Amino acid sequence: MRMGQKILLFLLISIHIGFVGMLMGSKPKQQSTKTPSLVVKTVSLKPSSPPTQKRNVAQKKMPKPIKPLVKKTPPIKQSGKRIPTPKHTPQEFAIPSSILKQLEESIAKIEQKDDKQCKSSTIVTASLSSKVVVTSAQEEPTLSSYTASLVKVLSQMLQLPEYGEVKIKIKVSPAGKILELLVLQAESKINKLYLERHLPNIVLPKCNEKVTLNNEQTFTLTFCNVL
Repeated sequence: MRMGQKILLFLLISIHIGFVGMLMGSKPKQQSTKTPSLVVKTVSLKPSSPPTQKRNVAQKKMPKPIKPLVKKTPPIKQSGKRIPTPKHTPQEFAIPSSILKQLEESIAKIEQKDDKQCKSSTIVTASLSSKVVVTSAQEEPTLSSYTASLVKVLSQMLQLPEYGEVKIKIKVSPAGKILELLVLQAESKINKLYLERHLPNIVLPKCNEKVTLNNEQTFTLTFCNVL
């Protein structure tokens, strides 16, 4: 019995020692297996600003697209001249010389008639303002006939370009030369300039020998274009 108790006691002691050893061996393992404490840090994220400078540099470095050169064609000036249409050349016919002479004579007559009508459109009237001295008591003064010839010459040689009257005063030498010219009244400036330009170049008829004028003779003339 004592042997059995000893064996049982030995077993209990060994079991106890083994259990204690297990406990001792398990403690460091528990310490090592402890989970580390978590530390939470709050990090505020700033919005990432785009690199503007780099982008600007990149934009500057970007080459501009080359525009295609467009040649401007100058506008074609339209000339006011019309394109001449081709003229049909008429057939030439030989005209006898006799017929040509007749045509030329008839044309010349028509032109003479037109000239006479144009010249007759300017009416000239005259009045005398000087004394008349008659060389012989038996002869009548012929100054009125000289005035009529003066009016006739001026009516044939002058033609007013416009409608209206022009009243002038002229001083005539015995040789028929106009010494002075004075425009008294004019309804048209063109007619006035026309007479001032052309009258001094006209040589009037000489005075009749039967009438002696005191040095020069002064006439007042009125020119009138009735057309």
